[in-house]
Amino acid sequence: MGTPLSKPETHPPIPQRPEVGPCTPGRQDEAMLDAVPVVVATVFVLIAIAFVALPVVVIGGIWRTRARLRTWTPTTARLLRVSQSTRGSRDSRHSVLVGHYEYRDHMGATHQGSGDLGDQGMPVGTADPTVQVVYDPMDPERSMVASPATGAVGCLVATLVVFGLVGLMILGGAVVALTMDSPAPSSPSDPVTEWQVPR
Repeated sequence: MGTPLSKPETHPPIPQRPEVGPCTPGRQDEAMLDAVPVVVATVFVLIAIAFVALPVVVIGGIWRTRARLRTWTPTTARLLRVSQSTRGSRDSRHSVLVGHYEYRDHMGATHQGSGDLGDQGMPVGTADPTVQVVYDPMDPERSMVASPATGAVGCLVATLVVFGLVGLMILGGAVVALTMDSPAPSSPSDPVTEWQVPR
């Protein structure tokens, strides 16, 4: 009798660990591309906030100035001298007349101050020029010229209102973009793929 043939040994196949979708390079690139609109919309939101905040701050300062004109004590100050000052940025510089004056408060104390002469302009042809000012009755050393440049203030307010409207439009568009680009939340009925990790 011949020698019986031995049965060849068989080994079970080595299980291959499946690739997990989110860890693949393609999924990472896709996730990065999906995040680009969100980043751009966030930048537009920050720009819009700046456009809206600037008018609020400046108009708040103008409102405080108007409140001082109504509540502070008016008086006539003696104009000591007038100087010229340049204000504004490099592209929109303008010259203003700054008056340096001296006034007395309700207690008879003398104080000095300075401010933009505005609509009062520079007195001409008077031996003892004066300027109308208002001072804080609670702190008489604080004062300001009683008539600021109303025309310039009006133009500034109009410009700031336009800035604010543009900022609100940008903010609204950015919010809409963020809402449209945000992924929809998964519902409990969505199929979920689970992977068994071989041991």
